Amino acid sequence: MKKLILVLAAVFFCCTTISAKPKVDSAAEATIRQCAKLTQPLLPMEVDEVTFLWGISNTEDSLIYYYAIKYNSDDIDVEAFAAAMKPILATSVRTSEDETIKNLKNLKTTFEHRYYGNDGQLICDVKITPEDYSE
Repeated sequence: MKKLILVLAAVFFCCTTISAKPKVDSAAEATIRQCAKLTQPLLPMEVDEVTFLWGISNTEDSLIYYYAIKYNSDDIDVEAFAAAMKPILATSVRTSEDETIKNLKNLKTTFEHRYYGNDGQLICDVKITPEDYSE
């Protein structure tokens, strides 16, 4: 899990020009899009021995991370996996001291994590919303 936190910090570190507006607007969308654009050349990236971050995209108020897991989607207990990942991911955002992450939180960014099995099937989509990481 330390690797996951380091990967998230590295991803957010790439986004250094963020304005701290509390409301999502065109400037916020541009900032989120820039973060995704700057991260893309760093991929794929190994998160741990079974997980790779292979893509990143954005919507106007979200960063979307795409992961591949070295297991078939049918072999994963989806509910247990999502239940285990959500608090880990929320805590990593909530407790981050990285200025870029703090700025993304000020923008009310949603961090969406989509996990796929080695068969290409979506396992689950874990969304970390501003409510999840608010202190």
